[in-house]
Amino acid sequence: MLKLWETNAPLVILIAILIVVVPLLIFYLVKAKREHPKGLIAAALSNMGERFGYYIMNAVLALVNATEESFRDLAMAIDTSQGAAERASHAMLD
Repeated sequence: MLKLWETNAPLVILIAILIVVVPLLIFYLVKAKREHPKGLIAAALSNMGERFGYYIMNAVLALVNATEESFRDLAMAIDTSQGAAERASHAMLD
């Protein structure tokens, strides 16, 4: 198990979350279907989808920013002159 954790930690975390979240989601959906109006389930699922999209876009933005920083650092490491660093930062902004 430790070997799996060392090589695939994000995958193990995702599987653990799914093992916990999916049964709870099914339980609450069945309970909500019996006790709440029909439109409430659609509204809750729509809200959940919007939140999922929002957090996905935040993650994509963070990855893009991290990638731009790494490209800028790489360009500065290749050519340490001030002119090359400015060209690299201007190229990333264009």
